[in-house]
Amino acid sequence: MSSTDPPVLASSSNRLAYRNTYIYNAEDRETALGGLYATGELTYSNLYSLVRIICVFDSKFHLEDETGTVMRCDQYEITPGKYYIVTTGTLRLTKRLPLFPQKPEEVGIRDPAFRGAVRLRDLRCVITGASPVVDGVAFFESFESAHIFPIKHYGYWEEHKLGDWITIPPASESYGTINSVQNGMLLTRDMHCCLILFRYRSIQMYA
Repeated sequence: MSSTDPPVLASSSNRLAYRNTYIYNAEDRETALGGLYATGELTYSNLYSLVRIICVFDSKFHLEDETGTVMRCDQYEITPGKYYIVTTGTLRLTKRLPLFPQKPEEVGIRDPAFRGAVRLRDLRCVITGASPVVDGVAFFESFESAHIFPIKHYGYWEEHKLGDWITIPPASESYGTINSVQNGMLLTRDMHCCLILFRYRSIQMYA
């Protein structure tokens, strides 16, 4: 795509529009098993990890690029393109269902104290570093207290006992441990939208 071409609109029905790296079974080079958008932060180690998540093997495997070069599982940056899984055993896709992104209107019901606790702790967007404080006064209208693990998947949170990792319970335990401040971070509204749609390429946290 040249700089003068109009951008391709990404949507839930056209997810390939924002991917530039694809994974195939070497025995079937026409059907993509998965893909991602490779940026300078992603490595071949990350790519191998992705393959282990979406595929199940009964023997060792390795990845090759389009020239047949074996790609090592290392920290070198991924070059966008097609990669093929080579194994002497069998390969099948996992039957485990992924946690799909939620729509902005599906963020769920929060503990009212959750928002205040996250604001008080972070005092700025942890992604962009933007601060709501102007001349000593905090204006939070364009900031949102976001759940790191989505409320939409509260059932998964409970089933897999993720709350066992929480050491700071929410002000009202009836809202569940998913509403702990430890599962929250302050974001600008646009960054929160990217988070709940799983649209982040990379995240730099401002500690």
